[in-house]
Parts: sequence; structure tokens; C-alpha cells
Amino acid sequence: MIVLIYLMAGGFQGAAAAMGGKDSVVNLCLHFIPVKLLVPGVFLMCCFISTSIGTSMGTIAAMAPIAINVAQGAHLNVAVVGASRRFLAQITRHQNEVKFMSASLQYSDYSDEADFVVPYELLNSSLKDSYILSCEEAMERYKQLASADNDSAGYVTPQGLRNILIISATPYQWKHMIGQRICRRNTAETRYVMLKIWKELYELSPELFSGGCFCMTGGCKEGKMSCGKPISAGATPDEIIKADFPLLAGGFSGYENKID
Repeated sequence: MIVLIYLMAGGFQGAAAAMGGKDSVVNLCLHFIPVKLLVPGVFLMCCFISTSIGTSMGTIAAMAPIAINVAQGAHLNVAVVGASRRFLAQITRHQNEVKFMSASLQYSDYSDEADFVVPYELLNSSLKDSYILSCEEAMERYKQLASADNDSAGYVTPQGLRNILIISATPYQWKHMIGQRICRRNTAETRYVMLKIWKELYELSPELFSGGCFCMTGGCKEGKMSCGKPISAGATPDEIIKADFPLLAGGFSGYENKID
């Protein structure tokens, strides 16, 4: 009997997909269900389908591809304002179900608007002034070249130049990026920005974004490349920032994250 139910439900799902029903249901749900209510929203979708076809087992077979499409279609957009171009180079290595849009060196002129990220390790260092001076000297060269061509001038900009970046990704990919990038193997800036993003995503939907780094929810996946310094399970982003970035724990960040 169960086999027959699955066969009939599969036929229903195939017919509904051929008529465009699957995409219609997905688009309808994404239009009315906010991301923070995605999990209970899928449950309500299951209730609707179950009532329509009269079988819970058939609902499982029919809803599996719809739920996957909903998860893939529900992108979260995060605007990161003030992170460095080095952060941009690192985070854009994530390409699966992730899209990026950043300010352009080719079409933008930073001659009189340049600002720089100071590496965390240099905040209290005697080398901080030397670092800032080297960035300013590079931007002086940039200004000279920009008078002829912005694109050519972009080649001399320092990696610490602040940037505006918009990241669009599915909840699954956000969880994956957070799991990888708050690990203590990453650069301080990458970890700090991703911790701030994780904090806001968790507040948006605790059900979707609980967990954190891979070592907090199981074992380290880096093998021989492991940092050997696991983060305590259950630690919040604020607790990790307080422990690993005490100079920034008072509220100063240098970055702003906005999520829609």
C-alpha cells in the first residue's frame, strides 16, 4: 500500500512539475513567507499539500523537491561596508550558490575618499603608523595615475583599502561559510566580519543559523591543517569576539553589516 502511495504521489509530483506547479508553489511561498519563518512556512506548505492530496506519505514524496527548491531560492543579502579588499579576495572563493557585488576600481575614483582597514594584530603595535603611512603613499601614487586612467591606478591600491561588498547566498551556503570562516585558521579580519554576520543571521532565524564553526558542532574538518584550538560548543558570536578580539569587544568594529 505504501509503495502504491509513493508511486501515485510521484505521478502527482511529475504532473504538477510538468504544469509548472512546483515553481509556482515555490515562488508563491517565497513571496509571502519571510526568511526568518522559512522552516514553519515549509511546514504550512506541507499541511496545504497534505490536505489537498489526502495522504501524509504522499506529501513527503511530493514536497521533497519543493522544499529543496525553496531552500535554494531563499537568498539572504548581506551588505558589508568597510571590509578590506583582502577580505574580498578571500570570501569570493565561495562560488556555489553565492553571488557577490563590490565597488569597482575601474569605475570608482578613490583619490579623496580612501580609508584603510588596520589589521587587528597592528592595532596596539608600534608598526601601526608605518602601515598607515605605506597605505597613504600607495594612494598618492594612485591619485597620480587616476588622473590618466582609473583602471590603471587600481593596480597600486593597497590590500587594506576599504570596500563595499554585497553577498547574496542561500541559508545553507551562509551556514557553510560561517562554519569555515569563523574557524581560528582564518585571518583576523575574515573571522571578525563573519562573526558579526553570523550574529545578525542568528538573530534573524535561530532555527536556521544555530551551530557556528564545524568544531563547535562535531569534529574539525581540516585534518592536518587544523588549528588545534577548537571553539567551545554553544559559544555565541559575542562571546567569541570577547575572547579572541578583546580590543573590539567594546563596540568599535570598523565594519557595518546590513541584512535584508
